[in-house]
Amino acid sequence: EKIAAHQEAQAEAERRLSHDRLELLARASSDALWDWDAGTNRVWRSPGLKTLFGYSLEEAATSPDWWGDRVHPEDRERVLSRRDAFLGAGGDAWIDEYRFLRKDGSYAIVRDRGHVMRGPSGRAMRMTGSMMDVTSERAAQQALKTAREELEKRVIERTSELVAANTLLQHEIAERERVEQALREQVRLASFAAGIGAALAQAESLDETLRRCTEAMARHLDAALAHIWIIEQEGNQPVLRASAGLVIEKEVPPPHAISAIAQARRPHVTQSIPDDPLTRDAKWAVRLGLVAFAGYPLWVEDQVVGVMTLFSQRPFPETTLNALSGVASQLALGLTRKMAAEALHATHGDLERRV
Repeated sequence: EKIAAHQEAQAEAERRLSHDRLELLARASSDALWDWDAGTNRVWRSPGLKTLFGYSLEEAATSPDWWGDRVHPEDRERVLSRRDAFLGAGGDAWIDEYRFLRKDGSYAIVRDRGHVMRGPSGRAMRMTGSMMDVTSERAAQQALKTAREELEKRVIERTSELVAANTLLQHEIAERERVEQALREQVRLASFAAGIGAALAQAESLDETLRRCTEAMARHLDAALAHIWIIEQEGNQPVLRASAGLVIEKEVPPPHAISAIAQARRPHVTQSIPDDPLTRDAKWAVRLGLVAFAGYPLWVEDQVVGVMTLFSQRPFPETTLNALSGVASQLALGLTRKMAAEALHATHGDLERRV
């Protein structure tokens, strides 16, 4: 009996010491401390319960159910089931986060931690822990998350605006370049037509006219070679009378190719010299890197007076071909007049010499 009494007294002294320690911790902590005795199923709570949640110690029942009833209904089943599973599983530390009802009717977000003391059999004998109000922390985290999401949203919106603005700017630049290119093309073709017109109006001789016309073709149509052939009345054979360009080459298209264009009385255009039946024998042209050829007959009414030909180191744009087609009739008529004037002048000279 003396031994049993001694053990009971010793246990009571340990409980009192433990309680005193909890009281000291409660004074030093701003959390709501709690201590659950499994033997009595009673819970001791610290004054922090009133500080954090508004409940006095007299209002807080010592039964664990008082705490469970104030856990938010949406969290209650999860929290209680996890706690019971922990007590039965044999662990030492438990932690959970949930909403807890304050006395004023609002809810606090609580982080609850507990440490369990177990007997030799592993059954929980006592559990001590603390409830920490993390409402402000969670609100700050939520505010930070919201601010971050808003910032990301604004960044996405601003990025989209910048992408749209950049796309619009690129379209505007492309359109401006297209317009500028079109204007340059118009100036180029107008300069070509003016050069042909000036040659026909200002040149005093046929040879000078032909020379200035081929120079205008080479300069304004980006041609590597420009030729003008005249069809002689005797023999009806083409004769090369003028040539100009970036490439000086003694070899020229064979006369039969020029004759074929004159006889057909229609333009002949190829963007691939080696693959065209009329020009594929012009190996010199391939050697010089010429890829495109255009030949336009110069005829007035039923008479073909010549053929103008053009070689290029790149395919002809449609505008160049349209320009050649546009001046063909003008050039044919001008050459006809020049040749008639020279023939008349030659006739007068013969008559004067005879007289």
